[in-house]
This record gives sequence, structure tokens and C-alpha cells, in this order.
Amino acid sequence: MIEAYKKFWCNYSNFMGESSRADYWYVRLLNFLIVILICMMGFLIGATTGFEESTDTAFIFMLTGISSIYILATIMPNLAISIRRLRDAGFHWSLIFIQVIPYIGSLVLLILYIMPTAQKNND
Repeated sequence: MIEAYKKFWCNYSNFMGESSRADYWYVRLLNFLIVILICMMGFLIGATTGFEESTDTAFIFMLTGISSIYILATIMPNLAISIRRLRDAGFHWSLIFIQVIPYIGSLVLLILYIMPTAQKNND
């Protein structure tokens, strides 16, 4: 899992390679856990200070800021790993734009990410 996360950050600008199903989903899981951890840290800090009115606003801004910085920092690597995952499953990278279709687009893209690695011909 940690190796997949290292590859995620090292290949942040590699759009031509491929990414296995396990690598893709381990990274998604770790990104989700990191954002949850950031939110829980702020909640615990707020709980220990008694959630005073003046500190509530400061903690909300702190949590929002830290979460936003992390999410912004992972936009490019997330785009790269998504494109590599589509390529690994045997689909064209431009299918990533299918998610702009309301409701159904994200579901279709999720199904494409779940697909197994495509068989490669060595001809």
C-alpha cells in the first residue's frame, strides 16, 4: 500500500504509463483516510479546547485550509493515476471526460476503473 502511494507521488506527471487496479484503489483509500485524519485532528483539537466560540472559527478555517491545500496538491497526481488506470484497463484516456455527464458519467467511470488489466498482445 505504501509502495503504491510512493508511486502515486513519483509519477505525478506520467500520463503515458499504466497503473494496476490495486495501485489505483490503494491510493484512493489513502487519500480518503488522510482527509478524514485531517478533519478528525481538528475536531480533537477543538474538543480539547472546549469549542469556545472564538476558537471554533479558527479551527474551521484551519481545517478547511489544510484540507484544501492537500486536495489541491493531489489534483494533478489524481488525474495522472486516473488516466493511467484507464490505459491499463484497455480504454482510451479521453474517457475521463465521461464524468461530465450528470449522475451516470461518474458511475460509468467507476465501472471502468474497476475493470481488470487488459491483455496485451506481444505481436
